[in-house]
Amino acid sequence: MITDTFREELISELNSGSINYQTLAKYKYMGMDKDTMYKVLDSLRVEMRKKGDEELEDKIMDAMDLVVGWCSPQLKLFPDQETTKEKQETIKEKKVYQTRMTKKPIMFIGTFLATAILSFLLLVYLFYQFDISSSVPLFVWILIPVVLGAIVAPIATFNNKQVTITIDGETFTYVKGEDKAVFPIQSFRGTHVTQNYINGAAVDPTRFLKFLCEDGKIRQLQIPFGEKIFSDMVTQLEKMKRADISEESKEVMRESFSNSSSFEIPKEKLAQAFKRITRFRINVSLLIAFISLAVCVVSYIYLELMFFIAMTLLFGVVGLTLAIGVYLYGRKETKNALANTPAFVSVEPLRIVFEKDSYDASDISKLLASPPDYNSLGTNNEFRMIVVTDRNGVDHKYYFGRAPKDNRSMVYEDYSNLIAVLTKWSFANNIDFRMDLG
Repeated sequence: MITDTFREELISELNSGSINYQTLAKYKYMGMDKDTMYKVLDSLRVEMRKKGDEELEDKIMDAMDLVVGWCSPQLKLFPDQETTKEKQETIKEKKVYQTRMTKKPIMFIGTFLATAILSFLLLVYLFYQFDISSSVPLFVWILIPVVLGAIVAPIATFNNKQVTITIDGETFTYVKGEDKAVFPIQSFRGTHVTQNYINGAAVDPTRFLKFLCEDGKIRQLQIPFGEKIFSDMVTQLEKMKRADISEESKEVMRESFSNSSSFEIPKEKLAQAFKRITRFRINVSLLIAFISLAVCVVSYIYLELMFFIAMTLLFGVVGLTLAIGVYLYGRKETKNALANTPAFVSVEPLRIVFEKDSYDASDISKLLASPPDYNSLGTNNEFRMIVVTDRNGVDHKYYFGRAPKDNRSMVYEDYSNLIAVLTKWSFANNIDFRMDLG
C-alpha cells in the first residue's frame, strides 16, 4: 500500500533528523490525498510522544502544518484543496460501466461449433492439398474437429468474464470476475489508443487509460469498451482534474527533472526521404507518358497523320501535366510537413521547447500524439504528430516524419523515447497526454 511505503520513508527520514518537503510532494503526486497524508503523520506524532522524543514530534508537526496549510502560501502542499473538492462534487452519482455478458451455455455451444466447423474446413483443405483425403478414415474427419472444439470451448467460456468499471468521487474500481483493483482518481492522467490493422484494413482499436502506480511508474489499463463509452469514461475522469501545482511544488518538479532531455530531429534526412518519394512519383508519371507516346509511334502506320499528331499531343500533354501536378503536390506536401517539423525538442521541468516555440506547463491544457507503436500506423499518408493545445483552445501541430509500413527512413527513429519522456512530464505537471492519433 502507498501509505505503508510513505510511513516507512518518513521513519527513515526521521532517523536522519528531519522530514523532506520533497518526500511529501512526491507522495501527493502519486495520488495521496490530504486527509491520508495527515493521518499517517499524526500516527507517527503519537508514537514519538509515547517515546518522549519531543524534537522528532516537533519535526512531524512542522510537516503536518505544511499539509494542513498553516504555513506561507508558497509552501502549502494542498493550496487548492477546496477547489478540488468542488470539482469532485460535480460527479454526484457514481458511474458504472459493464461489458455485455454472454450466457455460458450459449458461449460454450457457439465456441464449440465455430471451432469444429473451422477445424473441419482446414482439414479438408490440408487433406486435399496433400492428396491424402481418400486414405483418411471417416472417424478422423469427425474426431479432430470435435476434440479441438472440446478443448477451446471450455477455455473460452472460463475466460468470458464480465468487466465492471465504477467511477465515483474518489476511486476508480476495476472488477473482472473475482479479480478487483481499486485506484485513486488522482492517479489517472491521459489515454493511449492504438489503431489495429488486419491485412491493411483498420479494425476496432485497443484503448487504454494511463495511471501512476505506487512505485512511481506509469502504466496502462486496457479498457474493453467501444469509443462512445470510453469517451464518456474519459469525460468523467476529466472532471476530477487536480489543481495546479504551487510554486514550491514546481521547485520540487525542477529537481526531479534536474537534467532536461533534448531530442535532435534529423529534418534534412526526413526532407530527403520526402523528395525521394516525390521523384519516384514524377518518374512514374513520365513513364506513363513515354509509354503512351511509344504506343502512338508504333501504331503510326495504322493512323492518319493528323490523328497521329492529335493523339501524340494528347498523351504528351496528359503525361506532362500529371508529372507537373505530382511535383507540385509533393513539393507542397514536403514544405508543409517540414515547416512544422522542429529541429529539436527540449523537455525541461516546467517547459517544453519545439525549436522556436516554447510552452510553459501552465499554458498547456492537453497534449495529443500519435502512438509510438510502429505497427499502429497503417497507411502511407499518416504522420507521426504531437499536438499542443494551449489554454485558449488553439492547437499547435508538430510533425516527426511520415510512417509508411515499408520505409523506416521517413520516420523519426527516437520518437518513442520522446513520447516516454513527455508522458512522465505530463504526469508531473498535471496535464492530460492522449495518444489517440493512430
